[in-house]
Amino acid sequence: MRSEAMFFCKILSLSLLISGLNPSLAQKKSAGKSTAAKPNIIYIMADDLGYGDVGFNGQQKIKTPNIDRLAGEGIIFNQHYAGTAVCGPSRAALLTGVNTAHAHVRELSAWTVSGKPVDLLDEEVTVAEELKRAGYKTAIIGKWGLEEGAGTGAPNAQGYDYFYGYKTHTEAHHYYPEYIWENGKKITLENNVTAEKKGNYSNDDFTSKAIRFIKDNKSGPFFLYLPYTVPHNEITVPEDSKKPYLNQGWTARPMTAGHYYHDAEGNTTYAGMVSRLDGYVGQILQTLKDQGIDENTVVIFTSDNGPGFDNGFFDSNGPFKGKKFTLYEGGIRVPFAARWPARIKAGSKTSHPSAFWDFLPTACEIAGIKPSAKIDGVSYLPTLLGNAQQPKHDFLYWEINEAQGPAQAIQAGEWKGLAQYNKAFELYHLATDPGETTNVAGQNPAVVKRLKETLIATRTENPEFPLTKRSSHYASEKPVYHIYAGSTHAHTSYTESHGSHLDKAKGATKFMEVDSIGVSHAVNSPLKPDWQKHQGPPSEHFGLAKANGYDFYISTDHSQEAGFHPTSDKNAQWISLHDQASKATDKNFVALAGYEHSENNGPGGRGHINVINSAAYLNALEKDVDIKVAYKWLGNAKSYDNDGPVIASFNHPDVKSYDSFQYRDEKVTDVITLLEVINSNKNIHYEGFLAALNAGWKVSPVAGNDNHGTAAISKQKSRTFVLAESKSKRDILNAMKNRRTYASLDQNIQCQYWVNGQIMGSTLNKPDEFKFDINISDPDVANPANKIRKIEILKDNGVVVESLEASAHSVKWEPVIKDSTSKYFFIRVFSAGDPGSAENHAKPVAWLAPVWTGR
Repeated sequence: MRSEAMFFCKILSLSLLISGLNPSLAQKKSAGKSTAAKPNIIYIMADDLGYGDVGFNGQQKIKTPNIDRLAGEGIIFNQHYAGTAVCGPSRAALLTGVNTAHAHVRELSAWTVSGKPVDLLDEEVTVAEELKRAGYKTAIIGKWGLEEGAGTGAPNAQGYDYFYGYKTHTEAHHYYPEYIWENGKKITLENNVTAEKKGNYSNDDFTSKAIRFIKDNKSGPFFLYLPYTVPHNEITVPEDSKKPYLNQGWTARPMTAGHYYHDAEGNTTYAGMVSRLDGYVGQILQTLKDQGIDENTVVIFTSDNGPGFDNGFFDSNGPFKGKKFTLYEGGIRVPFAARWPARIKAGSKTSHPSAFWDFLPTACEIAGIKPSAKIDGVSYLPTLLGNAQQPKHDFLYWEINEAQGPAQAIQAGEWKGLAQYNKAFELYHLATDPGETTNVAGQNPAVVKRLKETLIATRTENPEFPLTKRSSHYASEKPVYHIYAGSTHAHTSYTESHGSHLDKAKGATKFMEVDSIGVSHAVNSPLKPDWQKHQGPPSEHFGLAKANGYDFYISTDHSQEAGFHPTSDKNAQWISLHDQASKATDKNFVALAGYEHSENNGPGGRGHINVINSAAYLNALEKDVDIKVAYKWLGNAKSYDNDGPVIASFNHPDVKSYDSFQYRDEKVTDVITLLEVINSNKNIHYEGFLAALNAGWKVSPVAGNDNHGTAAISKQKSRTFVLAESKSKRDILNAMKNRRTYASLDQNIQCQYWVNGQIMGSTLNKPDEFKFDINISDPDVANPANKIRKIEILKDNGVVVESLEASAHSVKWEPVIKDSTSKYFFIRVFSAGDPGSAENHAKPVAWLAPVWTGR
């Protein structure tokens, strides 16, 4: 039994009395049968699906025919509420029959006072435990989210005979997990790569497991709790689910991957996720029919809280105000439909106010038992069966306490009240204003007083969840970034090296054609011996880079060469380059395809820009193509296979070539995020870096071999380093897009720094004080030349603000700088170098990404 004091709705005892006086459903006779078998119960729950995301509630863009059929063949609840506006406590209310005024789990573990995780307690009684008393086989397949690490929340210890899915809510953030849990055992999923979204889509597996459970237990009775994770972040789905929504002329919603490995375009992906969920529901319903148990199985469909993704395009919250994390109707009123062919009249609808904590007593009444523990719920079985004698709540209660501060809501009859942190009490007349558009608190002081008093009277204290504003424990934790080394600039046999492969002594001319395997040749002109062997195909470059310890390698052949002319998206070499990059990529190495665009006889200098992961290239041989044209083209460039963003870099950026970087297209600032400070191990473009920064470009330093052959792959020591969450194509590209890079003449120096808790490459919000946390190390501790000698912090125009002298292989430095005018800071690192060479001793060994101040 629970240790907390529990509040009881007065009407609850009436509900139990009614249940006790009437014969249980399990003993009632039905037409043609002597004694009806106990019905099976399936509870299907979506994750972050809005009230308006389904057709039966008016969705116009997303198709949900199976969910709509379930609703049409049963009953729709128009006023059903989640446990609260976020997943964990909402699910706890569902499973225990206790609302957040009295629950043990009232928020996610990140929001406890102590910082300790919170699970369901051993003494809490779940709906699964209740139904096991009635002879039910029980299973939870999908997102559990109530075993966060306190040691008491394991689903197999909470009444479930079978569990397959995610234990914690954070595990459920990804759709291609590299492990899953089955009955307490961690199962490695060998074919899945989370960051690359490869392998089995987890919710597909949940459906397969659910179908297996149904078939194995068709003799019944069984209870299957099926909490899917769609359409919660991350926004990703297999391509086949997107197809119905392509070419609809929808407004595009570009997505940026980070913690969540989103697909590139959000709206079509989200629609595809909901439709895939609809397909799962169809499979479950068909299985019931195929097994001959359709008539006597109760199937409920709902969502755990309001929508999290939609920004208004889908009207996911329907006619209501608010969304996930808010206690307005849009955050807690959820879609709900129930189907039970043997007992529920098809086409029914009800406005009976009900909530998640009503499910436990409902399930108990269906099974012919009474709840064994104190609860807040009232069975809605009478409404399911069309019985007008439905007991009602005196009121419904919710609370949430995340970043916005504590909030409470109460719904009593026609009134809804909200008490929110640092806001005046709000009152809405739901009967006439379900959209909560008009706060009528000022006109109804007596109602406000009554609702406020009820909020105080009903809530019991929980030491982990007081109604005080606090920060998430996750908020103070820095993301973990791994440092990966590679090269961002290389040329292969697909680059003709500006004609250097031709034997000019024999009259060679530079006109090219592409043969059947995608290799260019001069027309009627002699080639130098072994020119292809010298250059090497992309696959050879990738193989050598992997063998020489590179984590990633980018092939960037010249698009102005005749071999890349004329059609960029169908050019044989271009297609072959992407194919070879894909084949070379695995868990230990990432190969990327790009090209180097060079200005084609346009006005001004001839700047060079590397474009990475683009679906097509801008042909530099076309008339009137120049750098300004390239900027505008990049602003609309599409990624290859929607797998990560398009990234661009300024190559060997001397100031003159780019007219001091004074021309800048705002739209392309988010695409050109890199600048090649180091070229070919010897050319340092520091002046170009400063000029670009001072002109407003937000670029991060990289290093490129610029090799026109394979020999340099093993010889050159310079590297581009990225700070990425994993060694995957998408994460490495995202690190580049988010400017988490540094360029170094040392192939393994480890550098990262934070300013006011934000990682290098970030943009701050105009602070006047900057707290640096700088960590520099070199793993070659046996070599004195690799000791860190000096670290400099520089600001606008390359002015040194602070410097630290050192003589160690590992240095941590935490200076504080007060500044109210500068636009950016960046860091240079010097190593001891060769003590016999004053020149090398004076040179920086690494240039680190800036942090922009926001000014």
